[in-house]
Amino acid sequence: MDEQLSDEQRQLRDSAAKLCGDLGGAKRARVLRDAGQDIDAVAWQAICDAGWLGMLVPEARGGLGLGAVELYIVLEQTGRHAVMTPLLEMVASAWLLGAVDVPQPLLPAVLDGSPIIVPALDADGWAFRKASPGIARVPAFASSARDFLIESDGRLGLLPRPQATKIAPNVDGSHAATIAVSESAQIIAGGDEAARLAARLGDLLALGSAIELLGLCESALALALDHVKTRKQFGQPLGSFQALQHRLADNFVDLELNRSLLHRISLAWDEGTAVPAMIAAAKARSVRVTTEIMRNALQLHGAIGYTDEHDIGMLWKHALAQSARYGNELTQAARFARLTADEV
Repeated sequence: MDEQLSDEQRQLRDSAAKLCGDLGGAKRARVLRDAGQDIDAVAWQAICDAGWLGMLVPEARGGLGLGAVELYIVLEQTGRHAVMTPLLEMVASAWLLGAVDVPQPLLPAVLDGSPIIVPALDADGWAFRKASPGIARVPAFASSARDFLIESDGRLGLLPRPQATKIAPNVDGSHAATIAVSESAQIIAGGDEAARLAARLGDLLALGSAIELLGLCESALALALDHVKTRKQFGQPLGSFQALQHRLADNFVDLELNRSLLHRISLAWDEGTAVPAMIAAAKARSVRVTTEIMRNALQLHGAIGYTDEHDIGMLWKHALAQSARYGNELTQAARFARLTADEV
């Protein structure tokens, strides 16, 4: 699919591909995981220097004044190269902070990448059941965050990192947590505005995680194609067997359909016409397609694909964590059903 990008957007894609290609990759992600780190400090600094955190923040507030299409372009590359940084979380947090009145030093500091603020919400479609009252879930980068975006009693707030934060490692090396919501949170929005912003933030994070899955699938499919061209069975390359060709062709078609869907939703977001039900459907479909592509790539690699040393194994672990983050296939499909029930 040709996304019909402008000259500026193609330049952004090329620069993002170079940055992520130089500072990403499954091997680099594996080293970080083994060291117990969920953020690549070098890649994070390069991303901050590029100004990407301010993509969705108006220029009048110090951002780049770009849109979801530009975010789509960048997140596809961070997903493709498994770059371990909280880019999506920080772009979303900066977008929200840029939409409300916050103390003057805070937003410029966030746009520079310090402090790291990650969402800890209970957005619709993120989980099978709501968290207990007074408890919030942090899906990723909990060990590196200084503050958490929380929703409590119909208000949005910034909660300084609690002393007793319970950190749990995800399968790809990122860190989740559950935190206790306290009265020490700095309230940034309330009432209907808080509900509207929280819903939009949930949609933005679900959409962004689906886009990163698109990039991961591209890398997995590329590895599978390279493998079947060189690996021989019965004296013939694996790629010469028609059954395997059909499986890879099906994967390619599914991937391109996801690309078209996610790009169209990004355009709709910028036009103000994005429908939450379609974002839920896109995340659910992205997880399903990712599962199929990753499973196929693993099977085509044989036993070596299931080892920790092979890149496809690391991509699979990253895909597992990303698929569960901000709503998996079942929870987002259930949300889609709820949102469209009245249309039947």
